[in-house]
Amino acid sequence: MLISIIAPVYNVAPYFTEFVNSVRHQTIPDFELILIDDGSNDGSSEMCDQFAQEDDRIKVVHQANRGASAARNHGLKLMTGDYVTFVDSDDVLDEDYLQILYDHLISHHADIAVTNYKVFHQANDCFYYYLTDGDLYTRDLTPKEACEYQSNWDSNSSIFIVPFCKLFKAELLEYFQFPEGMIFEDEASIHRLFMKAHKIVLINENHYIYRQGIPSVMTSQMDDKRVEDLIKCFQIKLTDFVMAGYDYIPTRNRFERILLDYQRIFEANQLTDSHGYHLIQEMLLFGSQYHGAR
Repeated sequence: MLISIIAPVYNVAPYFTEFVNSVRHQTIPDFELILIDDGSNDGSSEMCDQFAQEDDRIKVVHQANRGASAARNHGLKLMTGDYVTFVDSDDVLDEDYLQILYDHLISHHADIAVTNYKVFHQANDCFYYYLTDGDLYTRDLTPKEACEYQSNWDSNSSIFIVPFCKLFKAELLEYFQFPEGMIFEDEASIHRLFMKAHKIVLINENHYIYRQGIPSVMTSQMDDKRVEDLIKCFQIKLTDFVMAGYDYIPTRNRFERILLDYQRIFEANQLTDSHGYHLIQEMLLFGSQYHGAR
């Protein structure tokens, strides 16, 4: 098997057929699509089984709802491909998505290929493009550079953080797991795959369609757990970078910017008595002391 495609599935019935058809019609036919039904209750579970009956490249696992990380980790245990990619089951792939990632990974002798995405705004029924013609290029990156792009890249740093838009050599995923039960699980983990690679190739083109405007972690209500997980996530990243001798200052600065954004949201919603707000204040105090010491 050439490529394993791992897709968590949770209540995506209105968009699911379009997603699966975009996978079926890939110009590379040698793949397995592993659908991890994460306790869906809107008909997506039955759709998984129907798709598997129609196409023997599709494998289905049903599990109680445990979140996207647990679903991806389950898929990693089942994959048989030489390469692996993660996708969201409410998104859409260009028909040459796998081909472009695979061809560049091979021709550049890389361990990871990364491409960009365009956003489909569900509510407005329109696309948003991060890239213009002048932004289109291909570039080889070192692990350090890829990690730095998580904080510094102007066009769309999120492609270096999210699980999708990437093709990995399967050997990189040995012993790897996404942290379960945690918001920002991708922010806390994807950098470790970059750090294990010897080369990453960036194909700065739009080949993945990310659907926006439906309920998701990124649009959910601000609460204490979000702040606690944010702090835990950046503690992991900063520790990893320090231990590896990477420049951690851009990541530290990004962390501070997010804390300041969250502080404004808590204040705007009059949540200044909450545990999350006090955690933010405490971390920002550490930051101000750090700068003062310098």
